[in-house]
Amino acid sequence: LHRGKSAKGGKPGTLVVGLPGTDADLDKVLKQCKQTLGTGGTRQQRVLVIQGDHRAKLQPLLEKLGHNVKLAGG
Repeated sequence: LHRGKSAKGGKPGTLVVGLPGTDADLDKVLKQCKQTLGTGGTRQQRVLVIQGDHRAKLQPLLEKLGHNVKLAGG
């Protein structure tokens, strides 16, 4: 999980990189993250971009889904 800036307006976002699976699997993970957090997001290639800094909330969610999570970006 990285904290970064989105391309539009430079607003903060949470980047999820390195997830395994197909594009359909990534879309399912993205949808679940957006519903749980109540925020928007998109997928750019194999990177999930969630609006806002939600690293602390995303970590347990992704671990519950069976992914190894490592925080990065301060």
